[in-house]
Amino acid sequence: MNWLVLTVVGIICIAIIVLTFLKDRKDEEEFEEHAHKDYPKPPHDHDDADPEETPK
Repeated sequence: MNWLVLTVVGIICIAIIVLTFLKDRKDEEEFEEHAHKDYPKPPHDHDDADPEETPK
């Protein structure tokens, strides 16, 4: 086969893989940001009993 064609196809395949990986990382960061905004941690209530201080 023609080595030029194989080289071009190989470069295109590698570029598609790299771009897909970079887009997935960006989407994951956006998802985590939205998840943190939509579901914030509940405030810690200091009146709760500490499990280490409760008698056994």
